Amino acid sequence: MGLNILIADCSSLAVLGAKTLLEGKIGATITKAENGDDLVALGARLNPDVALLGDQFDPLFDTLELIENLLACTSRARIIVMGMLTEGLLIRDLFHAGASAYLALGDDLSECLLTAVATVMRDRPYLSPTANAEYLLTMHKQDREWKLDPEARMVLRLLTQGHTIGSIAAEM
Repeated sequence: MGLNILIADCSSLAVLGAKTLLEGKIGATITKAENGDDLVALGARLNPDVALLGDQFDPLFDTLELIENLLACTSRARIIVMGMLTEGLLIRDLFHAGASAYLALGDDLSECLLTAVATVMRDRPYLSPTANAEYLLTMHKQDREWKLDPEARMVLRLLTQGHTIGSIAAEM
């Protein structure tokens, strides 16, 4: 295919595995982003075909915010998110923000990643098997609404990093 792919993941093993697979199977050119700011700068400079983004890539940035920032600076990137979380509402929000695919890290990524890249390059969405099942289950429930604004997402991110309510209030 000869695609230009930008990889942003905090796991060196995930980056190495994805790089090896994508270079070997489809002859992709791979560039690695070091942090959220680097991701957006590289996205603007390289205008990649695909951005492969780990859902825990940069603790200073919300994944939804990174997707929105990346799409604001690149005209064609299809964003594939890889993550441990398979909550259907999260997957829905990632797609709403502009992601093209979601791969649950519990699935066989050696198969799913190549399929995801081929699918998003045809401008079609892709969900790995586990993500697809969880998404469908959630969308069939009655209570399938949550919509967190950027401030609420920042509070949740800080809480997961161990900040106290007082330190969050002081920071905000």
